[in-house]
Amino acid sequence: MLGKLFKYEWKSVSRIGGLLLLIAGGITILGMITVRLSFGHVMMDEDSAMGALTAVLGVMGFMIFCLCLASISYGIFIYLGVRFYKTMYGDEGYLTHTLPVTNHQLLLSKILVGGIWSILVALTMALAMLLFVASFAGTATIADGSWWVGFADVWRGIFETFADMDAGSKARAVIVLLLFLLTAFASIAGLYGSITMGQLFKKHRGLMAIICYFVYLFVVWLIGFVGGIFMSINLALLSDESDVLTSYMDTYIIGQVVILIMGVVMYFVAHYINEQKLNME
Repeated sequence: MLGKLFKYEWKSVSRIGGLLLLIAGGITILGMITVRLSFGHVMMDEDSAMGALTAVLGVMGFMIFCLCLASISYGIFIYLGVRFYKTMYGDEGYLTHTLPVTNHQLLLSKILVGGIWSILVALTMALAMLLFVASFAGTATIADGSWWVGFADVWRGIFETFADMDAGSKARAVIVLLLFLLTAFASIAGLYGSITMGQLFKKHRGLMAIICYFVYLFVVWLIGFVGGIFMSINLALLSDESDVLTSYMDTYIIGQVVILIMGVVMYFVAHYINEQKLNME
């Protein structure tokens, strides 16, 4: 039954998720064209007033590009939260909770789909930024402005940086990647758990769900902040560049582990409320 729930949830979410990815692709193409037209002109006539103007327009275009990508990233998160609320505790919730499935299956299907789409959107955002940077690098360093040459240069730089790391740093980099994947699901579990906690109140459950989510974010931030203080103290005592990079990765790992633990906690909170405390009236 979990497979059927997953399939249905995936099909429903994919409509909006796929649209957001298409929009991200269009924004990326427009961004690359903007870089080619603006900074390409600057490279040919960098001392003229028109060159300065196009440089300013290029910077503004980059800022708009980043804002659009951020909106898409937050957009999928908001959509997943609204959909979870409607299908679990809105009018559709009455039908959802009559299905011959367990609460674990309901929660897991929604968290799995939400986590996968969060990863897809995050990877799309990263690829979009990489293509944008590569387009700029190609325009700035290649006579014909070949963005794919810049793309290859950026990738080469990433792999060379990884190759220059020692064994400990490489292991940390792998852990960072794994935590990135796991915390995508944990973040969704935290969101859904917060929305579920909002159903404990008799009035304004939607508003209370939002408040619960901000409280959850504050707790995650506070725990991560305390860990970050200790890592910052350690960072201030370091002078070797490789040790500094290691300390930054350790700080990131601490923050991601906090999100992972809180996600597990919120999952069981949501399950307990749905099993014992839920009132659909």
